[in-house]
Amino acid sequence: MASPDQLRELMIHPNYTYFTMTVRAKLDDYQSNNGGGDELKFRYQAIRIAPMDFKEENEMLLKRLEMY
Repeated sequence: MASPDQLRELMIHPNYTYFTMTVRAKLDDYQSNNGGGDELKFRYQAIRIAPMDFKEENEMLLKRLEMY
């Protein structure tokens, strides 16, 4: 896990690298206190992040297209 100083350095000097991120979304019901009833909110969690390999991504898409 990166330290706060390492993250700060990454934000100061962006390297414009593409990443693939797998995100999990969860819908939660909240009871609001102002009498407005239930409120729906999404929570997002990054499950996996990796540098993008365009060749691998394109091959995966071609395999999926062949299935149809």
